[in-house]
Amino acid sequence: MAERQDDKGRTCIFCGTRGKLSKEHLWPKWLQDVFEFPEPTSPHVRFMREEGQGFEGDRWDMPGFEQRVTATCKLCNERWMSDLEKASKPLLLPLVGGQSRVWVDPAAQATLATWGVKTAMMAQFVYPKKRAIRDADHVWLYRNRSVPPDYRVWIGMRLQEGGEWPAFFRHSALTVAPPGRELEEMDNPNAHRSTIGVGHCVLHVIGHYVEDGPVLDIEGTYQSAFARIWPTAEGIEWPPRVVLGMDAIRKLTPSLDEGGVDPEHLLAMPGHLSATSTQMG
Repeated sequence: MAERQDDKGRTCIFCGTRGKLSKEHLWPKWLQDVFEFPEPTSPHVRFMREEGQGFEGDRWDMPGFEQRVTATCKLCNERWMSDLEKASKPLLLPLVGGQSRVWVDPAAQATLATWGVKTAMMAQFVYPKKRAIRDADHVWLYRNRSVPPDYRVWIGMRLQEGGEWPAFFRHSALTVAPPGRELEEMDNPNAHRSTIGVGHCVLHVIGHYVEDGPVLDIEGTYQSAFARIWPTAEGIEWPPRVVLGMDAIRKLTPSLDEGGVDPEHLLAMPGHLSATSTQMG
């Protein structure tokens, strides 16, 4: 699926520039003002599971939202990626804080979906040699400033539960069968899904690389818990009728035991929304 960055040298995943890469914040730095951390540093966890094996992972301490990945050049970081973060901030703030009613028009949907896909692409580089999103999709996002073809993005709301993570990324590679073929005939993953959570806001991204392939969708009760924002629809009201806890969110992006394929990633850290960010209205 995705080509290893190491195979191409130090190359920006978006524009293809070769040379020294910058360290880009995985999470926007303004989130540091939205959450409260009891200590100057916070424990972070990172896990990855491969088919037929158990989880491997590690834990480390750093200030909240200081996680960085090395995958992009300085120009991409400081120009279009910075512009996307600035455009996304006023849209994300009421969602992260759990505002009781938010109207999301098609333009806002497109911006949020693009931000979610960009974040999923960057979060993969926590494990740069175990990725499921292909390089061609990075290039599409860079050239079009838009979500790649055969992607779908949804938005939902997460309950604030004691001790839960204020930000997390969960990712699985998947295998889907092209028309006229059985799933048993497929050897390698050709699809992926990612769940990104920040505060009360949850974004779910699905993509595949199957020509004339199926339209991947969320199923069952999750259809009441998520509103689709890509492809964009008419304006939607957030939050949806059903609000999810973390147990339900974990099942949305399945592990290997639940139908996922190599690899699965989990990246998270603990903390709490600040008082000012949780006021409803």
